[in-house]
Amino acid sequence: MVLNVVVVQDRISRKLDELVGDVKETGKMFDVLLNEFNSTDSLEEVNSVILSDSTVFGRFPEVVLIKENVKKAKVPIDVSPSLYGTDTVLDALKGFSVVGVDTSEILPSAHMFPSFLLVNVGVQGIRYGSSLHVEDSVPFIYTSADLKREARKGGYRITSTWSVESKRWKCQFNILRDICSKFSDPVFVLFDESFSLGYLGARSVDERKAVVESFVEVMKCFRDLRVVPIGVFYTRSSALCASLIRGLFCKDKSCCKDCVAEARSKGELDKLPCEEMLMKDSTLIDRFVDFGWRSMVFQVLNRVTREHDLEIYGFYLKVGGGNVLRVEFPSWALRWVEQIGIVVLGQACLGGGYPYVLERAHEQAYISYSERNWVYEYVSKLLREKYGLDLKISRKELRKRRGIV
Repeated sequence: MVLNVVVVQDRISRKLDELVGDVKETGKMFDVLLNEFNSTDSLEEVNSVILSDSTVFGRFPEVVLIKENVKKAKVPIDVSPSLYGTDTVLDALKGFSVVGVDTSEILPSAHMFPSFLLVNVGVQGIRYGSSLHVEDSVPFIYTSADLKREARKGGYRITSTWSVESKRWKCQFNILRDICSKFSDPVFVLFDESFSLGYLGARSVDERKAVVESFVEVMKCFRDLRVVPIGVFYTRSSALCASLIRGLFCKDKSCCKDCVAEARSKGELDKLPCEEMLMKDSTLIDRFVDFGWRSMVFQVLNRVTREHDLEIYGFYLKVGGGNVLRVEFPSWALRWVEQIGIVVLGQACLGGGYPYVLERAHEQAYISYSERNWVYEYVSKLLREKYGLDLKISRKELRKRRGIV
C-alpha cells in the first residue's frame, strides 16, 4: 500500500485557501491589538484582570501573568542574522558553561514481550573560551518490574500507560550531575522541551503526578548545584496573546464565561475579540520585535502549573525572521534572565537558527532504526542463550517490519 499521490494533490488543492490562511494568520485585527498594547503604559492591569476572572481558564488552555514591566528587551549581544556562527558570537559566549541534553527512547510495547524501556541520554557541553568540551550518550534500561515498583512506591497507578517523562527527567539529571561538575558554575543547561508541562493536561491524574514529582525533584537538585535549566522549544501556544486580549481589550468585561454565553445566544461567537484577534504568540512576537530581542518575562498558567503550584517563567526570543523560540525556566532562575537570553541567542546563532548544543545532543541521543532492531535482537539472543527463550513479537509487529509480499 502506497500513498495515492493524485488524490493527495487534489485534496490539498481544495484546502489551499485554509492552509494559506494559517500561514498568513494575521490581518487588520492584529493592528488593533498591537495599538492597544502599545498605548498601555503599565502591564500590571493585565495581571489583575486575569487573576480576577477564574473563567478565563475555561476559555483558554493557557494564559500568562506579566512579570516584567517592559514590553520587549534587547539581548545584549551585538549580532545580526548575517553573523550566524562567527567569532562575534563566540566572544559573547566566552566564559559561559553551556550544556545541551536530549533523549531518545525505545518504549515498552504491547507487541513485544518481555517489555522494557530504554532511555538514551545525549549531552554536549562546552566551556566557551577554554578547551573544555564534553560529548557523550548514556543508555538507561528499565524492566516492567522496575516501573511497577516505582509506581507502587509513588502511590500512583501505572498499568498499560507508562510514565516515560518521569524516567526521562531522572535519567537526564543522573548524567547532568556528573557532567556539570566538570564546569565552572553557573552551568546553563538547555533542554528541548517545555517546563510548564502543558502537554500533560490531557493525561490521567496519576501520570501528571508522576511526571511533576520527578520534574520538581530534579529542578530542586539543579538549584542546589547552581545549574540553570532552560527549556527551549517551538510552540503553537497563544497564551500571551490571550492574556493581552483579556487584560487589555476586554478588561471591562465581567468574565469570559458570561461574554461567551451572551455571544452564543446571539449566534455571534465568531465576532468575539478572542476569536478575531487570537493568534499564535510566535506570530505576535515575530511582528512585534526585531532579531535579537525578547518579549517581557511572564509566568505560565495552565492546568498543570496551577494544579501543582509550579512557578515557571518564560519569554519569547526572536532568532530570525519567522523564527521565534519560547524559553522557559523555574522562577528561582529569574536572577539569570539576562545571561539566559545571551546563551540562547548565542547558541541559536551558532546553530543557524536553533541552539547548537541541542542539535549536537540530539545527534548523541538519537536511536536509529537499525540500532533499535539490534537491541531487540540482543535481548532475544541473551534469552535464548540463558533460558532457551525468544523475544516474543506480535504478528502485527512482524508484518510492519517485514511488509506483506
